[in-house]
Amino acid sequence: MSQLTICLIIFFVTLALYASNIFPMSVVAILSLLAYVFSGCIDGATALSGFANTNTIVLLGMFIVAAGFNRTSFVDKLSQKIVKIAGGSFKRAWLCYILLAAILTNVIPFILTQFMLNQGVSNIFTPICLLTCASLGANPIGPMILVQAGSLTAFLTPMATPAIPMAMGAGGYDLKSLVKQGWLISIVLAVVYVFYVMTVFPCF
Repeated sequence: MSQLTICLIIFFVTLALYASNIFPMSVVAILSLLAYVFSGCIDGATALSGFANTNTIVLLGMFIVAAGFNRTSFVDKLSQKIVKIAGGSFKRAWLCYILLAAILTNVIPFILTQFMLNQGVSNIFTPICLLTCASLGANPIGPMILVQAGSLTAFLTPMATPAIPMAMGAGGYDLKSLVKQGWLISIVLAVVYVFYVMTVFPCF
């Protein structure tokens, strides 16, 4: 049996175990990793290298930060503050949640992704978004779409994504050109994303 066939078998078995929820996802992930190593599909050094990956460490750290939000009742206090500002008005509360979603899931990731790789920004805000929605009892679909949209709207600086320096070199663009051509569409995308997504996929 070829290694490709073995890899595919392990892959589909892993997917089936994830979907069945028979074992915790962490256990399935480790067992899958061990299966790849013992089957000879990958060597031990390659298997363990992912644990030292920057994105893995950042993601782990942000899970801790997000859990800290729950332990310190940050999310509960934030929710109570919004209810207080709304003063019993559902429309005012809805507007507050839209503004909060815009800032946490679109504006901040958009700013950070201009200076960090978009995958890293997405990894940082995904657990925060999910845990915040879980604490508020909110539907996470809309906020998660905004997180990805904000993280991927990366074209104002060369640090945003590796494709930008390539485009700058090929087209002869400089940083001033990027900002000049990108600021307006960035604002338009942020406004459209927030109001469209929060209307089609409301949190509550």
